[in-house]
Amino acid sequence: MKIFHDFFKNINSEFTIDRKMLNEKIENAIILNKIIFVFAPIGWGKTIAISHYANKFLKNIVWYNFDEEDNNRSVLRHLIEQRKNTKLNIKRYIIFDNFDLIRDNALLEGICNFIDTCSKNYKFIIISRKKIPPCFSRFIIRNEINIINKDDLAFNNKEIKEFYLKNEISLRDSDIKKIFIHTDGWPICIKIGLINLKLDKNETIDDIFEDNEYIEDFLNRSIWNRCSENAKRIFLIASLFEEISLEQCIEITGEIRSEEFLNLLLSMNKDKYYRFNPIVLQFIRKKYDKISSEEIIKSYKKGGKWFEKNELYLDAANAYYNAGDIENETNNLERFCNIPSSVTKFSLVKHYIMRLPSEIINNSITLCSVMAIFEIIYYNPDVAKIWYEKLLNMKRNALQYKKQNANDGIDKKYKEIIKNINEKKIYICIGLPQISNYNLVHMFCYMHKRRNSSSGKIIKNISITGNLPTIIRGIRDISEILNNYDFHKKNKMNLILEDVLGEYSIGLVDFACAEVEYEKNKLNDSLINFTREITKYNDSAHIDILYIGYILLEKTMCASGYIKDANIVLDSLEKIVKDRNALYLMNNIKAVYTRMYLLKGDVDKAKEWLKNYLNKAERKFNLLGMYEYFTKARIYIATKQYGKAICYLEILYTLNKSYNNKINIAECCILQAIALNRDNHKEEALKKIDEAINICEPYKYIRIFADEGEASYEILNQYYKNVKLHSNLSLEYFKELLNESRKFGEMYPEYLKKDTEIRNVKLTKSEIAVLKLINKGMSNSEISDYLNITKDTVKFHIKNIYSKLGVRNRLKAVQYAKKVGMFE
Repeated sequence: MKIFHDFFKNINSEFTIDRKMLNEKIENAIILNKIIFVFAPIGWGKTIAISHYANKFLKNIVWYNFDEEDNNRSVLRHLIEQRKNTKLNIKRYIIFDNFDLIRDNALLEGICNFIDTCSKNYKFIIISRKKIPPCFSRFIIRNEINIINKDDLAFNNKEIKEFYLKNEISLRDSDIKKIFIHTDGWPICIKIGLINLKLDKNETIDDIFEDNEYIEDFLNRSIWNRCSENAKRIFLIASLFEEISLEQCIEITGEIRSEEFLNLLLSMNKDKYYRFNPIVLQFIRKKYDKISSEEIIKSYKKGGKWFEKNELYLDAANAYYNAGDIENETNNLERFCNIPSSVTKFSLVKHYIMRLPSEIINNSITLCSVMAIFEIIYYNPDVAKIWYEKLLNMKRNALQYKKQNANDGIDKKYKEIIKNINEKKIYICIGLPQISNYNLVHMFCYMHKRRNSSSGKIIKNISITGNLPTIIRGIRDISEILNNYDFHKKNKMNLILEDVLGEYSIGLVDFACAEVEYEKNKLNDSLINFTREITKYNDSAHIDILYIGYILLEKTMCASGYIKDANIVLDSLEKIVKDRNALYLMNNIKAVYTRMYLLKGDVDKAKEWLKNYLNKAERKFNLLGMYEYFTKARIYIATKQYGKAICYLEILYTLNKSYNNKINIAECCILQAIALNRDNHKEEALKKIDEAINICEPYKYIRIFADEGEASYEILNQYYKNVKLHSNLSLEYFKELLNESRKFGEMYPEYLKKDTEIRNVKLTKSEIAVLKLINKGMSNSEISDYLNITKDTVKFHIKNIYSKLGVRNRLKAVQYAKKVGMFE
């Protein structure tokens, strides 16, 4: 054991930065707790982080640096002795480093008793590679211990950049992100990367962290060569899986000491899973020659069984794929596709299915159906039709076999097969644009007569509207079905849909009728009907349908001027969705909140949503994201990025055109017209609004225009003045468009607000320089010194700025400048 009273000062400042977030966490932990337990595997900078903090913020420190021999009573004797020599009213910080080397249970118990008997003036910081010993449970129960783990010690992108800059290495943000991806913020690897760059600044980031001889040497010397053969085996088997729980590791390896071995290199995450750092995983996988191929296959199969037992069927399928067990791989993929709320990573599931031999996929009702739905979602209707034809072919073969081999057993089995195919067929037909609304209605009526009831969706977390908060223009645009429909015949339609869609039909017709009323601007009727139907179906309707009712009620309330009540409705829906575990609907709920932010003029919150959305969004456009896409387009308009909005909406226009979703096409045209008009492309804007009007006028839809408020009114008013464009248009319909758009604009004046004076504001370079310094909080005197101009000149510039911007003070000037992007 080595004892230092100044050890914490002996750190190389070249390899440290002031880590404010980490220091704040340590500080808060010290204030609130008696013990800080710093727990992470080797190389996570535990000692350096505590040394740096202690050097900067603490006094009266005793640092105990333990080694293998320190499993005797001398440690306790020294602790008791130094306590005797310390004044009672002085704060004392005791730091135990390499605490994991203390293995003697009696000594650990003695240290616990010592800590327990120390006054509040004593604070303990324990640095360890192993988790908290069981004898410390008393402190856990009393909330006297706080943990700093590898997640806290990991460098973030900002800290990586600062660390490299301190060492005279300047990198682009894209390279900093690459470093984080490669290292997971592991300090030791970040430092080794720094040394590599100092040796060769022309080396790429990918080259540095792939096959790095310094990292490999560090891992070999510090970890691998010190491990027992059993520990090495555990690492090798665990690395076969992207993540592994302790229970799973024990079951696969048969080693009850798995936790001890895993903690040498890894630490358990909050979700109770171990995950390898990318660099460590690369290192371990180079050692696969140390384990036989038979044991690898055996481990994958055991992993597959464990995943199956825990109903993690997609992971099970992947494990069986790696083991070469096609039968179990197929069974688990089929199970996965049939369980509720499972499929979220559509491209990954599609990839797993397509790895199977084609003859297996082509003979699986579930997999063919799922592939058809995937292709519909990803706007590949022709490919979807091919999968649909394969399904029909299976049905024909089943009917033929049943006819040729008629007996009770065969009849029963093949009736179930045919029933299963018919159920899947309905959901595919709803999405296939090649099937007309007329043919779909005919199909529904035929199934109603045959009493072919559907018992469930193909993919449980994709609703019949594609999770979109609308019935009349979800996966399919059914406006023409509902146009001029006699709503007094709702009961008949309910009976048909109940036979075809089962539980997913409850409330569907009533909400659809109320939505049509909304679009036709019958706000009072729709408000009454949505409220009544939600109360009526709150317990019986499926969450997919109920969710639509709630969002349309929220929309109706906003249009009626009750935005605060609308917010309460949305909060209630969010709770219901979480309670019913329908989290696949949450993306669109967040987008609805974002549109409310835009109505209130809170563009910053909307931009925050967009930032988070861009981080998680799939690269490929898919049908389920259409509501979010339209939300994104509105943010582009709200932030004056008109060119971006126009191009983005053209993509959405093309996608909706391919599926003949007329009302979505109209929405594209309206938003494009607004962006084009704001961007001074008047003629193109009028053409777009003309297209939207021609689509919506036959249905007498008003709200799709009106809900864009003043921005819509501007372009509609210009259109009204152009007699040639609207000569065949119903004047009564058009006047309602104008009036309702104007009313909505008056209710929500901040929504997609156009700052008319912005376009003509031109500040000089000097005025912009002064305004930027005002934004930094500088006084007139400070600005004068900074720009090397007189105070009178500063005042002159400020007076001109106020005049040009139409404001009266500094705060308003800065707010205005930010709003119009003068600082960008």
